[in-house]
Amino acid sequence: MRSGAAEALGRIGDARAVESLIKALNDADGDVRRSAAEALGRIGEPAVESLIKALGATSEQIRRTLQTPWAGSVNRPLSR
Repeated sequence: MRSGAAEALGRIGDARAVESLIKALNDADGDVRRSAAEALGRIGEPAVESLIKALGATSEQIRRTLQTPWAGSVNRPLSR
């Protein structure tokens, strides 16, 4: 359910979702983390500053989630 919510937020593309999606990058569920990362990529530029901060975070889990193949797809549709 949380994974689906993150996906929906990415489809909507509203920058107001960035804070919640950044928090979801630290979720225990890998699917939620992946969906949040993809949603942030879909939101694009409004998420960049928060993503940079998250990359600098001490959490190895967050850094691994953000260093995925989609990283170059910011603000472009993701293929499924």
